Amino acid sequence: MITETETLKPQLSEPFPDIPEIWVCPKTELRIPKDPVKNILWREKLLRKAEDDPIFQRDLIAASAESLTFWVNTFVWTYHQFDVNPETGERIEAIQPHNPFVTWVIQDELLDKFRYCLKNGKDVLIDKSRDMGASWLCIVFLHWLWLFRPDSQLLEMSRTQDYVDQTGNMKALFQKHDYINGWLPKWMLPPDVLFGQKYRTKMHMKNV
Repeated sequence: MITETETLKPQLSEPFPDIPEIWVCPKTELRIPKDPVKNILWREKLLRKAEDDPIFQRDLIAASAESLTFWVNTFVWTYHQFDVNPETGERIEAIQPHNPFVTWVIQDELLDKFRYCLKNGKDVLIDKSRDMGASWLCIVFLHWLWLFRPDSQLLEMSRTQDYVDQTGNMKALFQKHDYINGWLPKWMLPPDVLFGQKYRTKMHMKNV
């Protein structure tokens, strides 16, 4: 029985989405460009610098473990088949379905709420509309715990088994995890967790 529930009702900024040009991580003080093109270029520069620098790799892992929002905006990509026409509000097929996950302010607030509620033993109920990224944010939060919090035991559910784990179905939960892992640098990825490997089996993924 749920005794305490946190209800989130989106309060959208005007204009929406509210994306600052530069976001400064309050935990690490690292600066991240929020323009999608500039963000991709910044990610590329960061990954090239870290490629042969184990010390810098450890620094980035430490920063990611400390700041969920830093990790999302630096390493996570998202897949969306549809965009929204800003003039009509209608859903249209996305020209580019693979995008760096650059969070909006309201998404940052939800990620902070996830951490707060987990720490304080509270539930979260999300009042959302379509194409706001709520499903991805839930997956991202659990993935971050799985990646950076040792011995985390995480359970996920959906209305059918195929929506939990089905090859090729990007609506399924585990396919989102596979997608996130597919974009992470090798030095951040646990061993044998890609689809079909030892620690990624049907409806199960283990970080050893």
